[in-house]
Order: sequence, then C-alpha cells, then structure tokens
Amino acid sequence: MNERTSIRIIDYKDVPLEFYKNKRLHPKSAKKYQDDHKEQKIAIEYYISQQVDGFFQKIYPSVNKTQLCYSQIITETDFQKIEISYFYKNFFDDLERDSDGKLNLKIKWSISFDEKCTPIKLAYLAPDYRGNELQPRSLSYNDVNGRLHRKYGTIEINGFPIFYYIYFTLQEILDVIKKIHT
Repeated sequence: MNERTSIRIIDYKDVPLEFYKNKRLHPKSAKKYQDDHKEQKIAIEYYISQQVDGFFQKIYPSVNKTQLCYSQIITETDFQKIEISYFYKNFFDDLERDSDGKLNLKIKWSISFDEKCTPIKLAYLAPDYRGNELQPRSLSYNDVNGRLHRKYGTIEINGFPIFYYIYFTLQEILDVIKKIHT
C-alpha cells in the first residue's frame, strides 16, 4: 500500500496534549477543507430540496412553499419554553387575508432529525380501493424503491397546515456526503 491509500492507526492516548496546542491547518489544506465543506453543503441542500419537492408533490402538488431558516428551527421541548411571540414572528407574521377575508396560506417547512416532531406517516393506497377490506392489500408505507415514505409533522391554523416538519435521517445525509467522495 502506498502512503495515500494506507490507513494509519494512532492511539491518541499516547500523544501529549501539547502536541495539539496551536496546531493549524496548512493554508492549502485549509482551502481544500473549505472547498470540500462548500461542496458537501451544496450537495446536501440539493438532496433535501429534491426530497422536499417530491414530498410536497405527493401531498400538495401546487403549493407555494418556503423553507424556514436553520436558525429558526425549534425542537419538541421548545414548545413549552418559548414565548408565543416567537411563533407569531416566525410562522404567522406574513399571513394575509384575501378580499373575501379568507386566510391566504403561506406554507413553510423545515427538516427535522427528531422523529417525535414527525408523527404523520405517508402511505400509498391503490386508487381502486373501495373501503371493503379492513386491512387493504394495497396499503404500503414504502415508495416504489422500497424506502419508507417520508414522515412529517405540522403546525396548523383552523385545521390547515401552515408549517411542515419533514423528517430526515442523519444516515441519509451522511450517504449524500459519502457519494461526493466516491
């Protein structure tokens, strides 16, 4: 094996901490790291965008949707801690009414790695199902490739979802990164 393809195992317990003090990446290494990071970020965002478009195509094909900024993402426990004004500012601030007084829905979405925030499962049921069977044979929670349909959760106003939490696994994001380097 040559130096580039070999794997060297280092027992870090044997390396004194002083060794790591003031260590910096070589400028060429730092530039490569930044370029790799940028490439990974673009690939991940493209993957997520394609998956979210496919998700909405299944549930709400003609919806106009906007991604919520990463810094505005909240978790399950935040619902009990955060002031209600946060929700108005980030979810409801751009809601408008039409001339009839009806609410114009502006759908927002964000990814979630927390399955607890995404309790709803998509499923496929054949169009010819007529409700005669309690356990329909055509009911499937998998897509045509055998993968589970994406799970999600919502925040609603008057029964209409205005915000979607869409579940992604860390593994699928890592798989996107791995594909870049193969």
